[in-house]
Amino acid sequence: HRLMLVDLPGYGHAEAPAAEKDHWNLLVHHYLQTRPALCCVCLLIDGRHGVMANDTVMMKFLDRAAASYQIVLTKDDQVRANDRDTRPRQIMALLNKHPAARPTVMTTSADKGLGMEELRLFLAQFAAKADA
Repeated sequence: HRLMLVDLPGYGHAEAPAAEKDHWNLLVHHYLQTRPALCCVCLLIDGRHGVMANDTVMMKFLDRAAASYQIVLTKDDQVRANDRDTRPRQIMALLNKHPAARPTVMTTSADKGLGMEELRLFLAQFAAKADA
């Protein structure tokens, strides 16, 4: 009972009928609004593309719901070398407009294991707080 991770469906990227995606989005919004023990949402953003319109919509939703969230850029191993440093800085500049966002950007690659230890340590902080 120290830490529970919940993997929620993505918004708009799945191969499914539009009505089903809309239903998933309603369920996700309901879940996020009705979980008082929710400590943090890890908002996974494809590092190759950066923040897209649907990511901004989710960020605004999380701000309104006062749900703390951490931006986690994925697929860092597939990001062009010249974007690897600039992409996180661009996103950090956006975070000033989002009160529920944590002030850092994490970068990861599941394939190469990049940033995974840092992400695990970040998540472990919440388990440690639950023990206190």
